[in-house]
Amino acid sequence: MKVEKSIFREYDLRGIADKELTPEFAFGLGQAFADYLGKEGTAKKVVVGHDNRKTSPALSEKLMAGLQASGVEVTFLGEVPTPVFYLANHKYSFPAGIMVTASHNPPAYNGFKLVVRHK
Repeated sequence: MKVEKSIFREYDLRGIADKELTPEFAFGLGQAFADYLGKEGTAKKVVVGHDNRKTSPALSEKLMAGLQASGVEVTFLGEVPTPVFYLANHKYSFPAGIMVTASHNPPAYNGFKLVVRHK
């Protein structure tokens, strides 16, 4: 799988859905994030949410499959606004979380915001 360097931003990953960010990429991201958590000694429990973009459900489904295939316990919030994701992540003390969203970007885009507690 070829990954475009341009999707990596300072605080998230963003790109054109179904071109730069595919379900296959989301699965691999889930596996890579699980590997990172293991290497950092972070508990393998991740909360996942997504926005209302048409590609978000498929990306979050494959993301969670990649996480679970790597031994991560996933709590799925479903479709939620990003502030609700951050609130749930903090209030329930999840060690890590991923929000599938492209924020303010045009509809053709999507992205992933990754959070690791105390990082």
